[in-house]
Amino acid sequence: MCGVWLLACLLLLAGNGNAKTSISLSSLEPACRVEVLATPSSVSSPRSAFLDCGCQRFLVVSPQNFYGKVHIKTEAQALEYARFFSGPTSYRFFDLGGMVEVFPGKKDEDGEFNVVREELFSTVLVRPSVKKTNSAETTVFVIQRTVVFLDQSVCEITEEVGQDGSYHLAHRRVLLTDAAKIGIAHLGDI
Repeated sequence: MCGVWLLACLLLLAGNGNAKTSISLSSLEPACRVEVLATPSSVSSPRSAFLDCGCQRFLVVSPQNFYGKVHIKTEAQALEYARFFSGPTSYRFFDLGGMVEVFPGKKDEDGEFNVVREELFSTVLVRPSVKKTNSAETTVFVIQRTVVFLDQSVCEITEEVGQDGSYHLAHRRVLLTDAAKIGIAHLGDI
C-alpha cells in the first residue's frame, strides 16, 4: 500500500507527462503554434518544444527553426522573440548554453532564479534595449540585454534578429564569472 501511495505522490508532483502546453509568440504565422510535448524517448529532456504549422510538426532546438515562420515588425516583437528562447522555464528547450535573461526585481524564495535586486541590477548590469535598423533588403533589430549562462557567467549580449526570424548572437561580453555574486544560482534542470 505504501508503494502505491508513493507512486501517486510522484505522479502528482511530476504532472501529466502527456499534457500538451502551448507557448505564445505574437510574431508567429497564424497557421503555426508552438507546443511543449512529452518526449519519453529522450532521457536528457523529458519535454520538448515543437513547431506545428498544420501539415508538419517538428522539434525546435534553436531560433533558426523559426526562420520564415515569424514576421517581426516592431522592437517589442523582436525583444519578445529573443526572450522566447531565454525565459527561466523555456531556456531548456533551446540549445543556447542555458541562456536566461536577468531581470531587476524583488528577490523572494519562491520567485524565479534570474531576478536581481533593483539597486544591484542598476549598478552592475545592462537594461534591455532594442534598435531597429533598415536597409534596402531587410530590417534587423539589434538587442542588448543581460543574461546568465549555465556556466554561471553573467554577460551583456548583443543579438541580431531579422524580421523573418533569423537570429544571431553577435557579441557576448562577460560582466561576472560567478553569478552567485549577484545572488543567482542557475542550476539547470537539477
